[in-house]
Order: sequence, then C-alpha cells, then structure tokens
Amino acid sequence: MAVIVTTNVRGLRDPTKRAAVFAFLGAMRGDIFLLQEVHLRDEEDAAALSLEEVVVLVAGRVMYTDFLFSGVKFRVVNVYAPAQRGRRASHPSDAGFTWRNSRGAASRLDYIFVGGGQSGMKCVLLPSWASDHDMLRVSLPADGPKWGPGFWRLNTSLLGSGAFVKAFTRCYSTVRALRPLYTSVVEWWEAAKSRFASFCRLHAVGARRRDGAEVTKWTEALAYLHGRLNRGESVDWAAYEGAKERLRGLLEARAKALAFQARLRELEEGERPTAYFFQAARAR
Repeated sequence: MAVIVTTNVRGLRDPTKRAAVFAFLGAMRGDIFLLQEVHLRDEEDAAALSLEEVVVLVAGRVMYTDFLFSGVKFRVVNVYAPAQRGRRASHPSDAGFTWRNSRGAASRLDYIFVGGGQSGMKCVLLPSWASDHDMLRVSLPADGPKWGPGFWRLNTSLLGSGAFVKAFTRCYSTVRALRPLYTSVVEWWEAAKSRFASFCRLHAVGARRRDGAEVTKWTEALAYLHGRLNRGESVDWAAYEGAKERLRGLLEARAKALAFQARLRELEEGERPTAYFFQAARAR
C-alpha cells in the first residue's frame, strides 16, 4: 500500500518545530506527505525543503506535481478553495470533521480526492498536535518501499544523563584495563570501539523505550479524546489541548536532539570520534 497523508502544520519556519513535525511524520511510515500552511516567506526558509517540478496553475490556489512511486505514476493536485455551504450537496450531516475549536464549531476543511477505478483504499482521520486541523491518511493499493533500521549513530543526548555518564565511566575503566592484552593501541582501540558501541546501544534502547512509552501514552490519550469529539460526545477542551501540548513538548525535545546530531553529521564521517565527544567526555 502507498500511504498519503495530508496535514495542516501551522508554520514550519521554526527549526525546532520543523524537526519535530518531520520526526513525527517520519514515525508514521507514510510515503507521500502533503503539508498546508507551512508559512515559508523567502528563499532562506524554502532552503530547508526541496522543491522539484511543481506547476502552478492558478497562483495561490492550485498546484500539481507528477512523480513516480514504486513504478506507479502519481499526479498530486493541491487546491486551496473557499468552502460554500450551498455547494455541499453530498453527505451534509455525516461525521468526518477535520477542524474544530473550543466553542464547538466544526468543519470539513481537508479532503483527498482520488480518481475513479481505485479499489481497496482505506481512509482514517488522526489528531495532530501541530495544528487545530486533523490529519487525513489514505492508503492506496500500490507497493511502498521497505523501511530498514538505518545506520547506528551515538545518541549524544545520553551524555546529559548522569546515570549514563557514571555507567560509561565504569565501562571505560574496564576496557582501558584490557590495554596490555593487545599488541598496539590501534588494535585495542578497534576492540574498544565495538565494546563502547554495544554499551551505548544498550543504554540508547532503554532511553528510547522510555521516551517512546511516554509519547505513546499521550498519543493514545489524544486519540481517545479525538474519538469522543468525532462521535459528538462531550470532551474537556483543556484536557484535549493539554494532551496536544504535552505531545508537542516531547516531540520537540526529541527534535532538538536530532537537529544537534544533524549538525555534527559532517564531523562524524566514518568512525572517527568527534571533537564534541571528547570535549563532553572531558567535561564530565
């Protein structure tokens, strides 16, 4: 299945929010993401995103782009059009609202239209912490790419954990004591790197599980409240917005760590340790 997600993000100019939104969307394992209200103002803002082969049909209203996905040609047309109640001839009273506010107003502002002849589609509305709009997720019958684990990199946020630093200090002392067993420093260092990597992976997995459990808890809380809203049941709006803010805080904290790692990426080519790593280690 090819998964298409459309979502309103209410601005991506802030680097931390942008990283948090992209990390959140990346965890959804979607294939095509359509973003509204990115609020990019100039070339410097746009440099954070890539833009390829977009055709503007009506300035500010209609855009389309063609691309191949797993050998299947897609044409995505984005239309920003006013909503007029008099033209809503089909399903005027059905659920499926994608926008609402604290005063109880609700509207269907977000749509995905698919050409005729498609079968086996699945569509679901999902709450979004980044906006007052819901996300619309559609699965189409086309094979998507297989997702792999990617390359391992040290989670440098672990260096801010006192427990990790103490444990690593003990690990380092143990590994350093093995130096006489090797014929050279290079041979010892190659073995030490493997031990250090295994140690860091173990601690990173634990930290990731704890972080993931917290994100899952608030995601499920938000989904529960969102479901009550869609069924027309009463919901504490403060609790609903509070769940969004809590999820936003968790994801932005994760995004800050990811952004920091990205800034170090050029220095971390191959297996060479970074100056930051040694400075942080010495400071501890």
